[in-house]
Amino acid sequence: MKEDIPYIPHVTVGRKESAELAAEVVKEIPSLHGKLNCVIDRISVERIGENGESIIEFEVPFLKS
Repeated sequence: MKEDIPYIPHVTVGRKESAELAAEVVKEIPSLHGKLNCVIDRISVERIGENGESIIEFEVPFLKS
């Protein structure tokens, strides 16, 4: 990661045209080694627009305990 670019931890869930294509894409994703600790405070449903822009459809905040 680059220190001059802000990073917001996230998990991306995508959809591919076929299970075979999805399996090929997974092979290209680097593995995360080590422990990851985080707090999830909301879930955002986002779609990528025609020009690659991020469009938040809706968000569901989680209550703090």
